[in-house]
Amino acid sequence: MSKKQEAPVNQQAEIIYHGSYNVLLFRPEWKEKREEILNRDKVCVICKSPENLQVHHRQYHYLIAEECFNNPREYSNSLLITLE
Repeated sequence: MSKKQEAPVNQQAEIIYHGSYNVLLFRPEWKEKREEILNRDKVCVICKSPENLQVHHRQYHYLIAEECFNNPREYSNSLLITLE
């Protein structure tokens, strides 16, 4: 995109629409949530490896009224999983 696009504002986070989800993964709020899940699981829930752990969402929720995905840190912990 060559022109800056006006974007809908997500009430949960005021950020630029395009690429906004990945930007949220670098915010301190997500990093805190990520650490919480890593401390909960401690290992990959599939292979039990403690190495190279990442937190993934089991599913994503699209907010139709706001035309965007739910903020990653606002998912229930039960929808987050630790994988290698």
